Order: sequence, then structure tokens, then C-alpha cells
Amino acid sequence: MTDTDTEVIPAVDDDLSTALAAAAPRRWSNRATPLLLGLALLAGGFLGGVTVQKQFGGTRTSDVPVPPGATAGTLQTVGTDSLTIRTTTGRTVVVKIAPDTRLQRPAVLTDLRTGQPVTVQGSTATDGTIAATVVSGS
Repeated sequence: MTDTDTEVIPAVDDDLSTALAAAAPRRWSNRATPLLLGLALLAGGFLGGVTVQKQFGGTRTSDVPVPPGATAGTLQTVGTDSLTIRTTTGRTVVVKIAPDTRLQRPAVLTDLRTGQPVTVQGSTATDGTIAATVVSGS
């Protein structure tokens, strides 16, 4: 065998680290990634809170707008011609219902339920009772 029988392969000038860097996967994040992730979490938390409030949140008696000259509270008892309410300040008030008292939501006195928020318009007597002209339940 002679040297002429051997084939010489030319040298390849490749740098291994350059080849590996070219084949490496690209980074999926940059400087804005934490900011965008934080904004997404903030928006998701806000929307989740809105959904929970719509589903489980109720209207408190103190949140119901009260017309001038009216008394608002929570219904304690319902009688045939009177109601007892606990006002938003904690006072207990007897409300006298006359045949000409106008009922709004509900249309009949028997549909009012204990614990229900009510608003009463009428004149207050010296003993603290109210002669109702309008009774509105929520």
C-alpha cells in the first residue's frame, strides 16, 4: 500500500460552540414578560372579583337610596295593619298601614318577608310610629 491509495479528507473549519448556539432553542421571554404576566394576573383577578360579586353579592339596606322624608330598614315583623322595621341606625320603628297606603314591590302586604329591606314614606307621630303613605320592599 502506498500513500497514494489513501484519500485525504479536507479539514472542516467548524467551531463546535457556534454550531451549538445556532441549534439552541430561542428564549421565550424578555424584559417585558414579567410585566405582561403581572398585568394578566391583575386583569384575571379583577374579572374574577366582578363575577363573584355578581353571583354572591347582595344589596345591603344601607346601600339602597332612600328618598327624602323616608325611613329605610330591615323588616322585623308583618302584621295585618302594621310593620316593624329596624332602621339602618339600629332603631326599631312601628309603621302603621292604612287602607290607602300604597304598596310598591310587592303589591300586597302579605308578600313582604322578615329580613327584607324596606323603605317607608309617611308622617312620623310624636310616639315615633310612622303613618305610612308608601311602603316599598326590595
